[in-house]
Amino acid sequence: MVYRTRIVPGLVLAGHLILVPAGAARAQQEPPAPPGGEAGATDLPHWMHGPVRGGPSARAVFEAAMDHLGPHGDEWYARHAGMVQAESSWRVRAESPWAQGLAQFTPPTRGDVWPRIAGCAGADPFDPWCGILAMDSYMGTLYRMADRQLQAAGATGGRPQVLAMARRGYNGGMGWQQRELRLCLSTPGCDPARADHMAAVCREAGRSEAACRENHRYAPAVARAEAQYRPERDRRKRGIGRKILRGVAIGASVAQGRVPDLRQANTY
Repeated sequence: MVYRTRIVPGLVLAGHLILVPAGAARAQQEPPAPPGGEAGATDLPHWMHGPVRGGPSARAVFEAAMDHLGPHGDEWYARHAGMVQAESSWRVRAESPWAQGLAQFTPPTRGDVWPRIAGCAGADPFDPWCGILAMDSYMGTLYRMADRQLQAAGATGGRPQVLAMARRGYNGGMGWQQRELRLCLSTPGCDPARADHMAAVCREAGRSEAACRENHRYAPAVARAEAQYRPERDRRKRGIGRKILRGVAIGASVAQGRVPDLRQANTY
């Protein structure tokens, strides 16, 4: 299938002009339910159910961001979609007492990570383009940190274990994950490759019961959400026409001279 491109009226956000496949954008309206229905939406706190206040569809921006990331975006499409669903249920204006936006960045982490993304330093906390690309960049950092920590510990869980630790770090902070790992390694019989063992040492690491429960349920919840998006990931990886859009999914405003850095894509 060959995709046509067009500039969709209304898809202008924070100085960005978004190019999407013809017919793909649904500007100025709530995004459709993710494939498989809004699984788990009823368990979300009330602040995640607020309306999107105009702007492009969250799904249209996500698709454009994955195109921008090229083959890496295709590979990580389902994983990132699962995280967005778990973090905000695709609500652009999702806000908690601690974090904002599709990817739910806290202000301190946003201040550290968003400047790495071209044009996103000081951007609106609810900017979905910046949030998605920052999530990709931050997950790359966390993944590499988790990989180094687990290799040094001699853990044998492989890539799934690394990904689970990185996801828990995204949700609750990598410092806690490192503390729990050290505690597990010093506890006879504790295997860091086993999720139940890591969950068991969480309280011993000094965290509250509520924090432990949320953090150690997070990675499995994202994995379940991720499964819904794998068919679309596979379709994207097979698609030839979509390659036309790669690297040009976002165009900067000429007046502002904001040009995306196509070298930013992670390789984790």
